[in-house]
Amino acid sequence: MPIKLLDIDEDDMDKVSSLIYHTDEGLFSILFGRDIAKAKRDIEKMVRIGNNSFGKENIYVCIDEEGIVQGLLIAYDGETKSKMDDEKAFRQVFPFRKVLWLGIIDAILLSRIVTNKFPKKELYISNVSVSAESRGKGFGTKLMNMAHGIAKDR
Repeated sequence: MPIKLLDIDEDDMDKVSSLIYHTDEGLFSILFGRDIAKAKRDIEKMVRIGNNSFGKENIYVCIDEEGIVQGLLIAYDGETKSKMDDEKAFRQVFPFRKVLWLGIIDAILLSRIVTNKFPKKELYISNVSVSAESRGKGFGTKLMNMAHGIAKDR
């Protein structure tokens, strides 16, 4: 079960966006809306745009022997986070009113709880998810071990 950086042209983006959505359905239903199919499409857009909290450059996938994504980890360091532009990605994905609403949510809640600044070399694990059918098979352990290795190298 190898782990690799997400390849948006090769990996199943529907599965990736679904895994991301299911890491925190409550939060994502607030951010992206209650329509799960639309929320997953919007998450996929954020992934493809890059340079944001869900950007492709920060997503590691764990694949099975058939090459199917079974788990993912989104992680980045403080230096990478300081260069991200979530608002720009939001403007590309959502209508103006939603961008304003997300800006208010970010200012009041998310920036204080989820996206606080942290040291440049410190690794922040944003999301970890393993598909329901693959839980208990070591995918999550492998992802966390990889994150631990990245953190040690910083």
